[in-house]
Amino acid sequence: MWWNERRHLIVPPHLGYGSIGVAGLIPPDATLYFDVIMLDIWNKDDKLQITTLSKPERCNRTVENSDFVRYHYNGTLLDGTPFDSSYSKESTYDTYVGTGWLIKGMDQGLLGMCAGEKRSIIIPPFLAYGEKGYGTVIPPQASLVFSVLLVDFHNPKDGVFLDHLEVPESCKRRAVTGDFVRYHYN
Repeated sequence: MWWNERRHLIVPPHLGYGSIGVAGLIPPDATLYFDVIMLDIWNKDDKLQITTLSKPERCNRTVENSDFVRYHYNGTLLDGTPFDSSYSKESTYDTYVGTGWLIKGMDQGLLGMCAGEKRSIIIPPFLAYGEKGYGTVIPPQASLVFSVLLVDFHNPKDGVFLDHLEVPESCKRRAVTGDFVRYHYN
C-alpha cells in the first residue's frame, strides 16, 4: 500500500480467527471486513528525505552544526494533516543546529542549506518523536513533512565579512575609529 491509500480487506475465516472465533466478539468461522487507510509507513532503515525546492543563485556559506538559524516552516503528517507552522505564529523559528534543541531529523535536514533556500524534509519517526509522538498533535510512530524556508543564519564565531566593496573615485578620506558615520544599506 501507499500512504494515504484506502483499501477494503476481506479476510476469510481460515486466515482470521477460524473455527474458534473470539469469545463474545467474533463468532466462529466469521469472515472479517476491514476498511483501511494507510496513515503512515516507515521502516527502521528509512533515511531522511530532502528535496530542494528552490535555491538562491549565490550561496557564500551553508548551515553547519552550531550555527544559529532563523527559518519558517509548515509541518504536516504524511497524509497532509497540519500540526504546526511558524507562519501562523508570524515569527521565524530561531535556534541552534546540532546542539540538541531540534529533533534529530530537523538538525540533519537543515545542514547544507543556503540562506533563502526552500526545502521539503520528510523525517521518519525514529528521527522525530518516535514511539511516544508529541501530545495530541503528533501520533506515535508518525513520519513528519516539513516545508522549510531558511531566512538567515550565522555562527557566533563568525566575524564580519565584506562581500563587495565600491570606493568612489572622489573618496579623499576613509572612516577611522571614533568617526560618526551616516550610511545607506540594502
